[in-house]
Amino acid sequence: MRPFRIRLAIIMMVLIGVSVIVAGYTMGRVFKTTHIAALEQTMVREINLLKATFPFHDASDPTSEATRKYYSDRALELDRLTDSRVTFINKDGMVIGDSESDPASMDNHLNREEIKGAVGDGYGQSIRYSETLGQDMLYVALPVNSDQSDMIEIPSGKFDGYIRLSMSLHAVDQGLQRGWMIMFAALGLLFLIVAFVSYRVARGLTSPIEHITKLPIGSPSWNTMRELM
Repeated sequence: MRPFRIRLAIIMMVLIGVSVIVAGYTMGRVFKTTHIAALEQTMVREINLLKATFPFHDASDPTSEATRKYYSDRALELDRLTDSRVTFINKDGMVIGDSESDPASMDNHLNREEIKGAVGDGYGQSIRYSETLGQDMLYVALPVNSDQSDMIEIPSGKFDGYIRLSMSLHAVDQGLQRGWMIMFAALGLLFLIVAFVSYRVARGLTSPIEHITKLPIGSPSWNTMRELM
């Protein structure tokens, strides 16, 4: 009967353990999705603020060295303020300013997922793994036209394209990893508690049966138990 008691305790432990793991995984996914959605909305608000206040320079010639220098310098300043990589892209997908790379060396961005999603009046977003940084990056882009700005540095200046912000998801992944570590530590402690409780419960369930099996056949106690059963 003792092996049956142990098997019953193990079954109870496995059921509780699986339930805790599934619940932890679900909570982790919800945490990551919710945090990324909050980051997206923050980045969208920052770009909308830039649309209204940024001093746009004439970008009619996207290959001009002066144009690239102006937008790259402004992108670097904004990077320090927002803690996000900032990229200015014209409507043809050509990068005219970036806070981390030389625009002249960057490929056309028109087919990037976040740019395709930003076509129109909405915004586009995507998550991609950066080989350079070795981590996932969140990209958010909005269509921008200098006519929407109250600050135009040059009266004849015109910018028609996209502003893109990108942010590392390293902090999100770190938070999720800490959550998993805490959950596994709690799970280990829970297993010890469950092992003790499950064994006691299984013992309480099987003790009467074990007691019956030890009674001599034909004894008064055995006859009484037989009548009750």
